[in-house]
Amino acid sequence: MMKVIGISSITADPNGDVLIEPNANTKMKANSRRVSRTKTLDGGVVITDSGYTDGDRTLEIHSNVTRVLWDKIWAIFKSYTLVYVATEDGFYSAAIEAARYEENEAVLTILVKERLDV
Repeated sequence: MMKVIGISSITADPNGDVLIEPNANTKMKANSRRVSRTKTLDGGVVITDSGYTDGDRTLEIHSNVTRVLWDKIWAIFKSYTLVYVATEDGFYSAAIEAARYEENEAVLTILVKERLDV
């Protein structure tokens, strides 16, 4: 079964949505917990774990796309602060932090704001 990622504008826009097929370089599961380590005066440390939230996730999407599809992605990137992102893991509000196109491959770095489907 083909996996697809949907990206769309939050407001109504007939050109504000794309479906892309991620390739093997895509990183969807990388994340970290909100953990900090502080040195103490006695030579030890205190570790504070404030947990996990989907808002800490960064998605790195790689997809082989046509120039026409890249132009749509680029227009969304330039025009919208926040977008919706639909993946097999969930439905998110997010910001596209970075976008580049090299040798027919689009690379998007997406910062998740919140998960909307729970």
